[in-house]
Amino acid sequence: MRISEPIFSSLHDWGQYPVFLELSPNKPAVTTSAEQFASRIKKIARLLRSMGIKPRYLVSLFLENSTDFPCIFLALIHLGAVPVLTKLEYRKLELDEVFSNARPQAVIAESYHLPVLEPYLKGRLLISRGTEGLKLVQTPLESLKESGIDEEIASINYTYRGYGYPLGAMISHDQYLHGAKLLQDALQARAGLDLQHVVDEVDELVPIVTSDKLAPTLLRKLDHAVGLSAPPMPAASRSRTSEGVDERTPTVLPMPSI
Repeated sequence: MRISEPIFSSLHDWGQYPVFLELSPNKPAVTTSAEQFASRIKKIARLLRSMGIKPRYLVSLFLENSTDFPCIFLALIHLGAVPVLTKLEYRKLELDEVFSNARPQAVIAESYHLPVLEPYLKGRLLISRGTEGLKLVQTPLESLKESGIDEEIASINYTYRGYGYPLGAMISHDQYLHGAKLLQDALQARAGLDLQHVVDEVDELVPIVTSDKLAPTLLRKLDHAVGLSAPPMPAASRSRTSEGVDERTPTVLPMPSI
């Protein structure tokens, strides 16, 4: 079973809570409902199909973190294609490995990123994402063959594992569903846990990365709320600049594991 099927089912029963909340510094918050999310996935799936995306195509994604990302990801899976997850930061070494190893039939990338990918685009279906949405940029002259990858595979996720170059991990639909179930179970409320107390402290979390004075107090508040042991605070180090002015080196906090 493709993961898109239980996702659509969950969205149908989601209720009035927003699926996404987009926060921008100079704009009001934008919410996306479950109905809007499901409709957007299906609309993008129809568009990608019309552009030439077919079942079992491997599609490399070079996209920013945005609400478009999960929509495109799930639209591909809904079509039976296989997203290949990469990063915009990949250099030539990483790109050489991805394109020579995965050999994707198609690429969906930010429009500004196309010059970086240009050496790898020949003979591939190319779709760009820009201010006007998705746009078909290149259609291969010859018909593309399906990847032949097993239908149990939902995506190929490239990551580093200490080898000096990225490796593609094939993630099955069952693995995604299992991970979602574990997350759902872990987030269930437990008797005796005052979640509202934790929520009240959220506004104080931001100073943790800049202040070594607020952090100990906050960690002990969280310790009281969820029963964690706050780690000892490392002393902030000092460095002297050429002008003779002391500057604080940012303190990195060892956060407790749950």
